[in-house]
Amino acid sequence: MLLLVLVALFVWLGHHHLTQQLEQSRQGHHERQQREIRLAMQRSADNLRQLAGLTANAPDLGNALAQNDDEGLRTVLAAQWPSLQLEAGVDGVFVFDRQGQQRGQSGMGAPDMELPIPDCPRCCP
Repeated sequence: MLLLVLVALFVWLGHHHLTQQLEQSRQGHHERQQREIRLAMQRSADNLRQLAGLTANAPDLGNALAQNDDEGLRTVLAAQWPSLQLEAGVDGVFVFDRQGQQRGQSGMGAPDMELPIPDCPRCCP
């Protein structure tokens, strides 16, 4: 009887210890994932702030889009392209009007390449 009680106690202690180790491992993994996600979000926010600052320096871009001035749009993109590429690490820029039509582009990508934005009949009739 004493041997049976000792074996049961040993099994229970082993199970309890392994359960605690598993929970600590899960908690550590969860905390690491949270730190990585926070870091990725902070980097994305910093990149967006940088892009917003660079595009804010191009008020002619909005004017060219509002007036459907494709030549003016190309001129503005050509003027802003070195800053976007070197300071923000942008590989390609596609400019769309409110109807979802591509008005201009700069950087990598051929005119016949598939655009990164899918067709959406609900938002772009």
